[in-house]
Amino acid sequence: MVPKHCKSISSGILVKDLLKEMIDEDVDDIIHMEKCGNINVYWSFKGQALWKQYQLWEGLVSSVNACQKEIESKKMMLEKAMREEYCDEIEGTTFKRNCCLIELKKLDEECKCLKKEIEKLQTVRWDQGKIVEEIEIKKENLIKLETITDNIELLIEYLVKKFNVDSSQIRKEFNIPDEFKEFMNIN
Repeated sequence: MVPKHCKSISSGILVKDLLKEMIDEDVDDIIHMEKCGNINVYWSFKGQALWKQYQLWEGLVSSVNACQKEIESKKMMLEKAMREEYCDEIEGTTFKRNCCLIELKKLDEECKCLKKEIEKLQTVRWDQGKIVEEIEIKKENLIKLETITDNIELLIEYLVKKFNVDSSQIRKEFNIPDEFKEFMNIN
């Protein structure tokens, strides 16, 4: 929203710039634009962002599983290599024990990184419990907002009666918008 004290800035330009930035930063193609006549319509589905995160999470889980299988096979090769100086020949190539250990460490590090990414994605995943928790927080904030708006309106009425001043003067002096009265009916 454009502040009222910025009269030299056109709000249409700010909105246009904001929309352009949102489209430019949207690498996941979550925000879509269609031209309807001379109007650009921007839209996005609610679950689309969650679906993309879920697909990314599934890909990471499958990568972790593949890494774990590869780690298990390398561990078996390592155990065999510890008993002997060289591993078995695989497709005509003989591996030394040190090479297998280096590759195992590399795969372990890759597996740890993928597990961290999975944990990070699980923190932003919305399940039913998290949705209920967010709803409760929003309800509490709404109650607080209603209390604050009621208190401000009561204070304005008190000042009007106490000092015999017009409410529009008080609103103007304290920069309280006239449309502030509409906030009392938010549900």
